[in-house]
Amino acid sequence: MSCVLLLTLVVITPLFKYTPNAVIASIIISAVMGQIDIEAAILIWKVDKLDFIACMGAFFGAAFVSVEIGLLIAIGLSFAKILLQVTRPRTALLGKLPRTSVYRNMHQYPDATKVPGFF
Repeated sequence: MSCVLLLTLVVITPLFKYTPNAVIASIIISAVMGQIDIEAAILIWKVDKLDFIACMGAFFGAAFVSVEIGLLIAIGLSFAKILLQVTRPRTALLGKLPRTSVYRNMHQYPDATKVPGFF
């Protein structure tokens, strides 16, 4: 595979020497546009807003600065999200489901009853 790649670079690359930069840029842009998944970005927005911010930070950092900066932005935002989640854990008020010994979140199960003496 490396020999085929080397042969391709040696033989085909000189053919692009006289191609205008605008044509090469349009080829690169059309190739990159196929790699952008807008539906996945919309799904990330719906699932978790902070993940979407990290996704957009990585995209714009890589698009306008460099891939390394985009990666650093995504890692930094993801690390900040983790720290935010760790410092503010989610809590739930549990209630007992009728005729069972199961306790569930009272916001998700409105028929769950509060047990006297427990919070």
